[in-house]
Amino acid sequence: MQAAKSNTQNSALSPRIRELQKKIQDKEYINSAIDRIALIMSRHIVEFRIEKKL
Repeated sequence: MQAAKSNTQNSALSPRIRELQKKIQDKEYINSAIDRIALIMSRHIVEFRIEKKL
């Protein structure tokens, strides 16, 4: 019963949602996303500190 319900739900989802569901199961994708987030946050922190000193 669970599999039938899951298939019905998946077919109702948009292709973008299905793509993202697949991506979040990929450890390399998640690690890469975390690295990108950390890089962006680090840049913002550095820029904020530079602006604060001016």
